[in-house]
Amino acid sequence: MGLTCTQRTLKNTPFVDTRYLVLELDGPDMPKQEIIDQLRGVHGILSVDKLDQKGVASVHVTDEQKSEPEHQQTIAPEVGDQEIRDRMLVFSLLSRYPNVGGRLYEILSTIPQDERQSRARQLGHSFGLHLFKQQKLSSPIEDLPEALSQLILPAISPMAEAHLQNNVLAITASKINVRPKKPQKHACQFLLGTLKGLLSTALPGKHHIEKLCCAAEDADDCRFQFQYKNRNEKVTR
Repeated sequence: MGLTCTQRTLKNTPFVDTRYLVLELDGPDMPKQEIIDQLRGVHGILSVDKLDQKGVASVHVTDEQKSEPEHQQTIAPEVGDQEIRDRMLVFSLLSRYPNVGGRLYEILSTIPQDERQSRARQLGHSFGLHLFKQQKLSSPIEDLPEALSQLILPAISPMAEAHLQNNVLAITASKINVRPKKPQKHACQFLLGTLKGLLSTALPGKHHIEKLCCAAEDADDCRFQFQYKNRNEKVTR
C-alpha cells in the first residue's frame, strides 16, 4: 500500500482496561476509507476508531497487543552479511513494485542519516539489475535510443510520471517519494541507481547519467541526461 508506520504509542482511554494504539503513518495520499480497511486487516487490531488528516490513527487492539511498552518502536539496524542482506532488501522492494516508496523509507530509516543517500543509490542499482529481468523485451537493445524508449521508460513509468525528450528523462509524481509535497533526496538517489542498473544491463559499455536538476532542490521535476559509448563509437548524447 506504500504506507509506513513512523511511530506507535499506547494511550489510555476513559474506559476500564482499554487503550488505543496510536499509529503515525507516512505515505502517499489515498482515500481515508482505503487506509482504514487496510488497518482493520492487521492482526491484533479490533477496530479503527479515528484517523485524522495528519495521518495519525487510533486503533482498538486485542489484549495481547496491550502489553507493548509505551514508546516508539525502533527497527533493528542493518546486520549480517551485506551481500545477503542487500539481496533480501532488493527482493522486498521488487515484491512491492511499483509502490516501493514505503518499503524504501522503512529500510533507510535504519541507516545513519549521512549514509542514506549513498545506500539508496546502491540499493537502486541492485534493484535496477533485477528489474531488468522482469522486463519483456521484444528484441535485444542495440543503442541508447532503444534502451530509453523500450526499457527505461516502460520500467520507470509504473513508479512515476516519466517523460522522454531526446536523451533526457524528466520525472514527476514519483511513487518512490512517500512525501509527494516534500520531495526527498534519497528517492532521487534510488531512482538514479535504478536507471544505472537498468542501462548497464541493457547496454554493456561506458555510460553516464547526469542529473540535470532535482525536485528535492526546488526544481519542478527531476531530469536525467543519458550518455553512452560502446567500444567502437563516440559518446551518444
